[in-house]
Amino acid sequence: MRTIYGTILTAALVAFASMSALAWGHGHLTVARETLKHLPGEWGDRLRDGEGGKVFLSASHAPDDQKTLLADRAEYVDKTLLARLTPPNGKTPVMYRFHAADARCELIFAMSRAMRSGNEKALGFLMGCFNHSVADTVAANHSPLIQLAIYNWKVLGLSDDMEDDCAMLDKSPERKAVLSRVATAACANISSKNLVPQAVFDAAYADQLAGPDFYCLDRDFCAGGDAAVNAFAQEAAYAVRRTVEAFLAAESFSRLPEDPVFDKALTSNATGTWR
Repeated sequence: MRTIYGTILTAALVAFASMSALAWGHGHLTVARETLKHLPGEWGDRLRDGEGGKVFLSASHAPDDQKTLLADRAEYVDKTLLARLTPPNGKTPVMYRFHAADARCELIFAMSRAMRSGNEKALGFLMGCFNHSVADTVAANHSPLIQLAIYNWKVLGLSDDMEDDCAMLDKSPERKAVLSRVATAACANISSKNLVPQAVFDAAYADQLAGPDFYCLDRDFCAGGDAAVNAFAQEAAYAVRRTVEAFLAAESFSRLPEDPVFDKALTSNATGTWR
């Protein structure tokens, strides 16, 4: 695809566009499949070999669902998770609730409880929700510039074959190899030692701030070709690494007699976010 960055940037300065809240479509499955390869230890093997892994892949789209948490997945959502995510008005939250930073923290708690009880299907579902949520924080088409291109390509006179989804990494063995290489490098230095609960939850909030760090890749997405492949691989690898970190944290917490405590106010101040 021809380089169109300048054209879009100019249009962005003068055009008003309605921007979709959706992120990657099939690309979430691409990220989930790669994540599954990098889960370490006994639980990683159990998920890859059993039903939990299948549920994980299926749940990679779940947070974009407007059904309630209890609509058709009640067996994966325990009472504690439901209670902690239910607002004061008592209305049952929808799956989209998992996009919030505090919900990612609660997913880590819930993952640890699933491990503690040996429920691999619940673990797979909860991890799929986390994987989707964290991937959305850096998704290419969450950038205002890229959203303008994707959802207004006719108005801007652009090609309708712009590769705007992380699933483009599945289109050839060469692209898959790039994703594997970048994700492996991203996960190379993850440590499961000295997992401090507050630091784990700070990271879940800091994900909210990660997006702008990836918007510098906009030019590469627009340029297409190898530049776009590498840009998408970097974003996918971020989600892979963060899910592996959450997985290891949950595994650590599962060995505790009860959920650890974290201070939401402290986390919000530390990361510059507010809820």
